[in-house]
Amino acid sequence: MKISVENEAKLIEEILIAYDVKENEAKIVADVITDGDLKGFSTHGLGRFPQYIQSINQGFIKTEGDIEIEKETVATALINGNHKFGHYVTVKAMDLAVKKASETGVGIVGIHDSNHYG
Repeated sequence: MKISVENEAKLIEEILIAYDVKENEAKIVADVITDGDLKGFSTHGLGRFPQYIQSINQGFIKTEGDIEIEKETVATALINGNHKFGHYVTVKAMDLAVKKASETGVGIVGIHDSNHYG
């Protein structure tokens, strides 16, 4: 079956929301998974999606709570991913690193307790 990129992302997002993933997280995860397919990495795109659903069902990927910044300086941070989707945690960490770099010239953000990032 062939679906458009827009429909793939929307379908992934809707399924994740049905599994109690917060809307903002579901959107990020859907975009990253779809991007994997667009770049030719089907093993890290929609092809891996059933494993993510299984990980939610098994409690490995948490849908409640949020990430936490445990330590922070003007140029660095350490994020506890709280077992959220790796896609979401990494995008948030990257955004923070870019913000810090734009302000100080360098931005370094570490992550722990996250999950697979496609």
